[in-house]
Amino acid sequence: MAVALTDGDVQPTQLEAARIAKPDVQTLLRKVQVKPDAGFTARYPLEAPSRVTVYVEGGKSYTHEVSSYPGFSSQPLTWDEVGAKFDNLVGPRADGGLRRDIKSAVRSLESVQVSELTELLATVRTS
Repeated sequence: MAVALTDGDVQPTQLEAARIAKPDVQTLLRKVQVKPDAGFTARYPLEAPSRVTVYVEGGKSYTHEVSSYPGFSSQPLTWDEVGAKFDNLVGPRADGGLRRDIKSAVRSLESVQVSELTELLATVRTS
């Protein structure tokens, strides 16, 4: 939660031990509390609720609650959003042409041979 608040994103980079160990995240991490909510748990799997409350100096607080997140079954991503997420996650491992070809094959799964897709995926660098 601390790194997500600090970076404004949750991607593989935010999950790396080196990022979590940095002083900016560690400082905020000492101020973060995570509390389970049985009512939220009971709403799963139809919803994936969460609530964040931020307390600031002077005693004021700000709360935001959601019942799901982009990509959840009740809030599916558009094709463009899926493509952007794929590009973000795979970008360092595949050039633009390869990413475009993979997205095209996935979008055409009804008509493309599985072997065509697996051949494309096999060319993605693993490290």
